[in-house]
Parts: sequence; structure tokens; C-alpha cells
Amino acid sequence: MSTKQQLFKQQHLDAVKRGVKLLDVAMPGWENDIDVTTLDLVSTSYCMLGQLYGDFHIGKSNLSDALTEARIRYRTVIVGGKTLNDIHYGFEADHWDDEDGCCRPKGYSILTEAWIAVIEKRRAKDVKAERKRRGTDKKVLHG
Repeated sequence: MSTKQQLFKQQHLDAVKRGVKLLDVAMPGWENDIDVTTLDLVSTSYCMLGQLYGDFHIGKSNLSDALTEARIRYRTVIVGGKTLNDIHYGFEADHWDDEDGCCRPKGYSILTEAWIAVIEKRRAKDVKAERKRRGTDKKVLHG
């Protein structure tokens, strides 16, 4: 992997981290509402915001409103008014060029894999915490 490809990948991974923090503020427990088997960042219905809000554009609008209400500072782009910078938060893929593996389809692949990894890690942590709470996390030794 070239240095350029590594930077491209890291940019997308960092964006997902920012998106996680944003969703934690706007919609605690969001990870339980995502179907990772159908998660597809290319689709406006099956992407992160599509699954959480019914449509990418509706989700983008709702998150923009949530940020304003929570008085959180965020990067914006101006398109007929303030809107959430979806690339900055890992909801949309960036692209640098179509050469050297830094194209938009590759970005979507990186984002989808990163979101799935975060969700699966959180779900596993939740299961472990629940088992511990119930006292069922101890291994049973058979002799």
C-alpha cells in the first residue's frame, strides 16, 4: 500500500471516529439500530444515516439540527444553508483521484468496513457487560 493509499484510508477511519462521537451525542444506542448485513454506504437507504433516519438526506438534516441544539461546533459546508459535512463524519466517501486506489468506491469500502467493525465491537462489549451484570460471564469448569 502506497503512502497516498495509507493517508486516504486513515482519513476515512478518522472520519468514522468523528461520526461515532457525533452519533453518541445525537442518538445514544444508535449501534443497535444498524443492520450490518445490509449496511452499504453507497445506498441512501442502507447507509448509516439511511438506516437510522430512513434516508441519508433526512439523517443529515436531523444531525445538523441535533448539533445546533446541542451547541456542538462542527465543520459545515454551505449548500443553500448550513448542512452537516458528511465526509468529515464518515457518512460519505471522499475521493482524491481515480488513480492509486484513492477513488470514491474505495472510500465507501473503507467506510463500510470501519463502521461494521465499530458496531460489532460495541455489540460484543454490550454482551460482555450484560453477562457480567448477570454473573454469567464466568467460565464453568467441568472435571
